[in-house]
Amino acid sequence: MEQVKALRDQAKEQIERVRQLMVLDYDTTVYVEGQAGASIQDLAHLTLEFRQALWQAKVAQNCIDYNDLEHLTLDILAPYDADLGQRQPSEAALYYQDLFREVLVDEYQDINDIQATILSFLSRERRQDLSGNLFMVGDVKQSIYGFRMAEPSLFLAKYQAYQEGQRRSSDCLRCQLSFS
Repeated sequence: MEQVKALRDQAKEQIERVRQLMVLDYDTTVYVEGQAGASIQDLAHLTLEFRQALWQAKVAQNCIDYNDLEHLTLDILAPYDADLGQRQPSEAALYYQDLFREVLVDEYQDINDIQATILSFLSRERRQDLSGNLFMVGDVKQSIYGFRMAEPSLFLAKYQAYQEGQRRSSDCLRCQLSFS
């Protein structure tokens, strides 16, 4: 375990050294971005082509990964409406919002943005015509899923909103915050 911590600390130091090298003044940053613009667009295009080829390979092999499962779930519950420029709840989302009396989430500190969005379409968080039904439990000091893009700040933002009275009457948040 100590060896892993030492390697992690070494990586953090290397990242910090590189980050310090990348700090440029505004004019220099604008110049570099202008010079690199075509390369950045090529990289973006290459990335999109790769994503499409990877998806086609997954479809051909009848397999998906965890990330795909999250995105497919969100697409079922809330397809993107290009005309409105945002996701809209599907019939499936509305069905589950009406069906579920409560949506209980443990370890909320370990969710990521897409999971939070899925929960918002499964629960009544986006509905003004129904009382809230989302119950969240978590402890930010126990967040362990950074490799799955867990975002403890989502939990802290919910906590802050609840502290400021911006919660819905039947929504509930249980948290344990410990600061050392």
